Amino acid sequence: MDLQLENPVQIKHGSGMQRGKNDRPDARKTAAYGFRFQDKARLYDLPQENITGLWQLTEANVTCMWRTKASIRDS
Repeated sequence: MDLQLENPVQIKHGSGMQRGKNDRPDARKTAAYGFRFQDKARLYDLPQENITGLWQLTEANVTCMWRTKASIRDS
């Protein structure tokens, strides 16, 4: 997995983000910023133990969701 770490202030000033909070336009502007400055990107290698931990948390979350859905359905 490729991961790029970037200073949020650089993204804000480089993409012309406006005040206020709106996730969808902010995500698009962040993606456009990343695409525009991809030649200057520095990739970060996430340690394997962190990736393994994230997968375990994701699996636990999915398991909890299925159990919750099953208990609601059976009620």
